[in-house]
Amino acid sequence: MIITIDGPAATGKSSVTRVLAKKLDIHYLNSGLLFRALGYLLATKAGYTTKQFENIDKEDLQTYTDEKRLVYDYDEQGKPRILWDGEDITSHLKDSLVDDYASLVGMNARARNVLVDIQRKIAKNKSIIVEGRDSGSFVFPTAQYKFFLTATPAARAKRWQKDQAKLGNDYAIDLARELILERDRRDRVRPVGPLVVPQSAIIIDTSKLTIEQTADEIMKIVKK
Repeated sequence: MIITIDGPAATGKSSVTRVLAKKLDIHYLNSGLLFRALGYLLATKAGYTTKQFENIDKEDLQTYTDEKRLVYDYDEQGKPRILWDGEDITSHLKDSLVDDYASLVGMNARARNVLVDIQRKIAKNKSIIVEGRDSGSFVFPTAQYKFFLTATPAARAKRWQKDQAKLGNDYAIDLARELILERDRRDRVRPVGPLVVPQSAIIIDTSKLTIEQTADEIMKIVKK
């Protein structure tokens, strides 16, 4: 069984998906971690500037997506993590700069196709719940259940601002709103796997819902 949870930034996808994975006792695939990891590695190991993400070198792509070196697995609590050469780099992937790197990686067709292949290998022969921006539309188009989370820009900006504050990053609410809307724009115009509502997906507005309430709405549908 494959369940996909798509939607723009700060709609609660990651938190909802973690809750559902636990309730359903299935694997959780956070596709965004892979994009963040590749962006982080290109910027910190290969020294990429924002401009260079437009044309990622083929050899660099092979190096930093080598499945023997870049590993997606789970910690003792079952939370997804990314290892690079055996080192857990997950904590480095939450920075707001990495948000931009991940978005830029997503706009590169070659990089995106490589990461899609990795996702499909991770999901092979297992029940899994996946969250992302094109999980139901492009990565797993035949998923049994597809959901698309949305929320007002105001609600999303407030959530993103709060999440960044936990990481020690202070953003004014107007700037938070501006940044997430710019991320939306890039995600919607990228050439491969743009942000769209997947065919047959159930849309849930999370603006006034808690994480548990959103998860409960999805559980009602899956249980049927």
